[in-house]
Amino acid sequence: MTKSILSGLFFPLLFSSSVLGNDSVIVKDYGHVSQHLTWQEAQSRCRTIPHTDLATIQQPDADRILIDTYNAWIGYYMPEQWTNDYSVWINEHYTGEDPNDTSCGSVQSSTKKFLDQHCQQYLFFICQHSLVNGLWNYTLVPQSKTWTEALNYCKENFYSLATLKDYTSLKSAVVQKDFPVWIGLYREGKMWKWSKGSSEYRNWATGEPKNDGDCVTISSITRKMSTQDCRARFPFVCLKENLILVKENKAWQEALEHCRAFNYELVSVQPGEDHRRMMGYIMEAETNKVWTGLRFLAGDWLWMNKATVRYSELPLCPQQGQRCGVLSKEDKGSVEITDCSRKLNFLCYTST
Repeated sequence: MTKSILSGLFFPLLFSSSVLGNDSVIVKDYGHVSQHLTWQEAQSRCRTIPHTDLATIQQPDADRILIDTYNAWIGYYMPEQWTNDYSVWINEHYTGEDPNDTSCGSVQSSTKKFLDQHCQQYLFFICQHSLVNGLWNYTLVPQSKTWTEALNYCKENFYSLATLKDYTSLKSAVVQKDFPVWIGLYREGKMWKWSKGSSEYRNWATGEPKNDGDCVTISSITRKMSTQDCRARFPFVCLKENLILVKENKAWQEALEHCRAFNYELVSVQPGEDHRRMMGYIMEAETNKVWTGLRFLAGDWLWMNKATVRYSELPLCPQQGQRCGVLSKEDKGSVEITDCSRKLNFLCYTST
């Protein structure tokens, strides 16, 4: 499922959403940004959107994130129409040997359409080499370079930047390949941290983590993690979440009213994977326990959003005052109950 939650912003994203079943309120929207930035620049770009950051990845989401599309420099422009009617658009005012400063040719992998981009942008690139039986071989180089840097690299290490003269060469050159994408994991001293939230998910490539960098990429196909120099430039993945941890200390009723004042609701939680995901937020709280939307009313435990209560450990007749539900950093796999007048952080969510 895809969503256009960032429509109207100045950088393109391809979205994939993760939604748990069984009355879970958690929705995560992952946005793949094809622009190449440093880790810190990517973090800042994601944060221009409310409740969004460089992606924190959980185990169930790793294979669902759409990050297989790339843009790559090619060597020169082609006419507006292929002879077999495969439609592309190309500028004819530039040749591969003499690019100007504003218009260089690239190709998008998913559509195999050509794009006119500023020559000083950073992209991956496709080199051609090894002419066999009149046909070139092509290699995608997943390094981030300007058009001129890419041209020089191909000349030094292959033959030239790819010149695609027909649909056959296009299909041969533009294929699915593994490439690195920034995520929110980074190293601070000897500790691994996420740009936002927490996750124990690690899927290191062979020989990783190395000591050659403190920021982490995930590969587009194998989803293996690698350390990188934080100053390197790569595409990146943003994560927009519908949960907000409010680090203000309020009683349960005050927390409920605070959430609803912003058209949010106190969260409901379900056992299992939903519960485990919630704990990533709880560990970021400034109080040891965090309010949820669970309340004992009229003889029953109820979620304020009317979700089904699936925790069987809750007492049938709790003591007066001990009638509000929390999640604790000292997690025992279930919601806990406490005095509703306690002042705690709380979790709000939105379903829109």
